[in-house]
Order: sequence, then structure tokens, then C-alpha cells
Amino acid sequence: MASTSRYEHGLGDIAVNRLVHEAIGERLTKRWLRWQRGGLLASGAGLVLIKILNGGIGFATVTVFARLMPPDSYGIYILALTVAQFLAMPLQMGLPQLLTREIAVARAENRPAVVKGVRLWSERIIAWGGLALGVVILGLHALVIAAGWPILQEASWSLVLVIVVLIPVIAEMKRLMGLLAGFRKPAQSRVPDGLVRPGLLLCVGAAGLMAGLLDETGLLMVYLVTALCAVLVGKLLMRRADPVAHVGAAEYHSTDWWRSIGPLTLFAAAGTINTYADIMMIGAMESVESVAHYRIASQIAGVALLVQIAVNAVIGPRIAAFNVTDDYDRMQGMAVRGCRIAFGATLGFAGLLYALGVEGFVALLGPAYAPVYPLAVALAFGSMVQTFFGGATWILNMTRREKSSATYALISAGGNICLNLALIPFLGAMGAVMATVLTSLLMQGLAWSRIRRDLGIRSDAFARLRA
Repeated sequence: MASTSRYEHGLGDIAVNRLVHEAIGERLTKRWLRWQRGGLLASGAGLVLIKILNGGIGFATVTVFARLMPPDSYGIYILALTVAQFLAMPLQMGLPQLLTREIAVARAENRPAVVKGVRLWSERIIAWGGLALGVVILGLHALVIAAGWPILQEASWSLVLVIVVLIPVIAEMKRLMGLLAGFRKPAQSRVPDGLVRPGLLLCVGAAGLMAGLLDETGLLMVYLVTALCAVLVGKLLMRRADPVAHVGAAEYHSTDWWRSIGPLTLFAAAGTINTYADIMMIGAMESVESVAHYRIASQIAGVALLVQIAVNAVIGPRIAAFNVTDDYDRMQGMAVRGCRIAFGATLGFAGLLYALGVEGFVALLGPAYAPVYPLAVALAFGSMVQTFFGGATWILNMTRREKSSATYALISAGGNICLNLALIPFLGAMGAVMATVLTSLLMQGLAWSRIRRDLGIRSDAFARLRA
């Protein structure tokens, strides 16, 4: 239960809600809660809009760059960018989710020193980790060149240097995203990497390619400059969200934060395995056409989960705040309300795909892509069932149960690989769809059971609104 000092400070939505209830009565409290729900929907709508705009810009960027660059140059650019994004993953680790949770908890407890401490601590991880990783990469590239190994021999020193600088910049964008989400700015947290960077990259990159000024290294440098611009925008948004960030002393809980980083990193790594393992295994056991069909189907069906992603980003800090004050009635009410929004959206999207039919897919994509229809429909309905459980794994992460979510994610990743090996030889891409759907449901079901056992709440769409 929150202490009297928290009511006096008036910080945190829980304390404010109770203060309003005691001061002006039940009627105005209901108005306040309705205003909060409106903010939840507005934030979720903003996130979905940013995701849609990001997808449109990404599609335009791929199309324009592929038309303006020779295949070999474009391939080197894509390979270098993929290497930079992949190598940035261990640097950022589970920082975004950790920052979101710890800042939300510290603000609910009115502990600005902890907010400052976790911000400075995360900055040092990116700075020193980026420096160490850069030295290792440059040393390995020198070894490859000296030994004459046929590994990335086409990568020039200038290209490798851009990759080394780009790695901490990518990690910093993700760190800022976690910080802004912790300050309950979920839509703003996606603006730098979701709109600013890709929008500038499309405009500047296309202009440079049309003028004949850019090769693959030059285009990667443009990506670096646009990423730096995105980081600048993110820092300006953070200054607005926390104008007193540099005031007062900092309080560190490094041991607890490092203890949480490991499971959160495993959780993120398992998600990466689930994202790419099926595609690589289809490529190894089936045709290139099957890879294309599955990839397109997963991208189309992924639209169904945009609302769930948005809801998780919006309710995550609130769930963390409710957890530290043991307000489980409010926690279940928030979780169920978000679950129903996501479940209704995925149900409608899956029904729309089904109604579109094979003829609709052929009209949109061409006759060669008719096999995409059953794959996309199956994945969309699988996403619908998955959202029925709500953001169960996200709730575990926000309530300091990241070890459980990491365990379930690793079980899901291992099961996905085993089922792919068993089903793809007989069912092709549909076998990969079945493996993805079944293992995702397994992970969500285990997480749902755990939060019900540990917290006494339900996050599914059929649970009642306690608060």
C-alpha cells in the first residue's frame, strides 16, 4: 500500500486517483478514470499510426534504392547494415525493457535519484560497450585481411569504420525508446527510429543516388547521419519529458539492474530466433519461392499484432507502477482492457484477410503469390488466439519476473526449431506456420498461467474488470 508521503507528493497515477477519490468523491473519480482510458486509447492509436507510416516508408525505401543501385552494391549495403544491426543487439541487451520498467517504478515511488541513476548507468553501458566492441571488430577485420580469409573481403576499411560508429548509435536509439516509454510517452518513443530516421534516409538517400553521388559506403554513411539526427530528436524529447534530469544526486542499484539484464537479454534473443529461424530453415529444406511466400505472409499477418505491440508499450509502465503498490485490481483492469482492444483488432483483421480470398491476393500481388493466402490467414488467426491471453509475457517483464518470461521464450524457441524440423519436410511453408503458431501459444499460455499463480490476476479477454 502506498505511504502517506506519496499522497502528499501527488506523483504517480495511483496516488493521484486515490487523492481525487478522497477529496471530491466517487463521481469525479469516475471522470478521472475515463480520462485515463481515453489517454490509453489515444497513445495506442498514435503508436499504430507510427507503425503504419514506418511500414509505408520502409517499403518505399526498399523499392527506390533497389531501382537506383546495382544488385551487387545494394547487396553489400544491406549486408553491412544487417551486420551493424545484429552486432548492436548484445550492446543494447535488454536495456529498453529494463529502463521502461525501472523508470516507471521509480516515478511511482517518487524517487528521482533512481531515475537519474538508471539513465547514467545505461549511458555508460552504451559508451564503454560501443568502444570495446569497435576495437574488437577492427581487430578482427585486420586479422581477416592479413590472413586472406574469404570472409567479408569485399568490405573496405571505410565501410567497416562506418559500421563500428553505427553500432552504438543504433543502441542509443533503442535506449532512448526505453526511456521515453518509462516516462509514459509510448508514441513519442517510436518517433526517432520509426519516422525521423527512415524519412530522412529515404529523402537524402534517394537524392544522392539519383545524382550519382553515393555508392554502398556513401549510402551507409547517410544512414549513420540520419540515425544521429534521430538520436538528437530523441534527446530533445527526453529533455521535455524529464526537464530536471541533471538536478540532484543519482542513486544506483547496479547489482539489481545487472541481475535483470541477463533474463531480459535472453528473452530478446529468443524472440530473434523465433523471427529468423523458420525463414532460414525453409530456405535450407524448401525452395526460394517458399521463403518468399512465407516472408510475405508473415509481414502481412504481422499487421495484426500492431495493436498488441502498441497496447503493451502503453500499459507497461502502468503495470509496473501498480505492481510496486500491490494494486492488483487496477492491474487486472488495465491488462484486460488492453487485451480486449488487441483481441478485437486482430479478430477483425483476420476476418478481413479471410474475406479477401485467394482472388483478392492474386489481384494485389499477382498470380505467382496465390500460395501466400492460406499462410497469411493461418498466421493471422494464430495471432488472434495469441492476443486472447493479452500481453502476458510483457506483464511478467514489468513485474520483475523476467526470468520466467525468458524461460518460456527459450522453450518456445527450442520448440519452434524442433517443430520446423519435423513439419517443413512434409508441409513446406505451412509447417513453419504451424510451428510458429503453436509455440507462440505455448509461450503465452505459460506466461498467463504464471501471472495468475503469482499475482492472482488474469490478463485474458474474458476476465472481468476488477477496478
